[in-house]
Amino acid sequence: MRPRRRLGGVAGIETLLAMPILLLVGGGVLQFGLVHHARHALNHALIEAARAGSVANADPAAIREGLAAGLTPWLYGAGDLGEYATNRVRAAAQLAQDEALGLLRLEQLSPTDASFADWAEPARDAAGLALPGVREIPNDDLVHRTRRPPAGGAVTGDRHGEPIGAASGQTLADANLLRLRLHYGVPLSVPVIGRAVAWSMRAWHGCGPDAVLRLGAVELGTPQGTGGPPWACAMLGNGSTPPRLPVSLSATLRMQSPARQPSGAGVHRPETPARPLARDGRPGTPPGIGTRLPPDPEPLS
Repeated sequence: MRPRRRLGGVAGIETLLAMPILLLVGGGVLQFGLVHHARHALNHALIEAARAGSVANADPAAIREGLAAGLTPWLYGAGDLGEYATNRVRAAAQLAQDEALGLLRLEQLSPTDASFADWAEPARDAAGLALPGVREIPNDDLVHRTRRPPAGGAVTGDRHGEPIGAASGQTLADANLLRLRLHYGVPLSVPVIGRAVAWSMRAWHGCGPDAVLRLGAVELGTPQGTGGPPWACAMLGNGSTPPRLPVSLSATLRMQSPARQPSGAGVHRPETPARPLARDGRPGTPPGIGTRLPPDPEPLS
């Protein structure tokens, strides 16, 4: 009987040694699943935001309403239409609060102010009457319009017979693409794992000095660095605030109505620089579908 008791004691010790590792692995899998689910929900919401903006003249208010509507099922859910309407208002308020805290950043990559400088014309209402102080990028009869030079700017060349504006590096077809990018801080809610992930990401992004991270009695060190994207560092927290993982997504949709200016109030809209000329004297590939997104711009005040 003694050998069996000894084996039982060894099995208990092995279980105690393996349990922390199993818990960490299980927690990591759970945290990854939660982030993956959140990413799908955010991608759906961003597409809804682009759809709302494409039919509403790229109006920032419509874009934000679409984003709130798309995130309502993930943030609060709903059992009926009445509850959905209530939770949609709650989602809009939550997004406004998250943006104020630096946990959300919404950018309009196209059309930009440079796009309007090249292609905008005086806006008209449904009756054909001019709208004072409003300009729009034409959205109708693009088959023929795309062959015409820009109304408000110079041309740097053409692509397949379509003139390219000097200020934006875009053709009229490019300027009619609504491109949005969303940065959102997904909560890292799994104990220990969330803090460890946030600590490693702060070090990766080069965020400022932070408090020493401990795993029980073991010190994991202090992330050091200077610079880094301010929006990412704000989402990752500073050790005393609940950490969030920055998730970046983009969506591109063809405008179904003319984009109008003034537009973009409340939506970060960085300038699109003119594209450099290629060796053959023709402009380089302008930003659009199938091209890599530009680097993260500095936040606009």
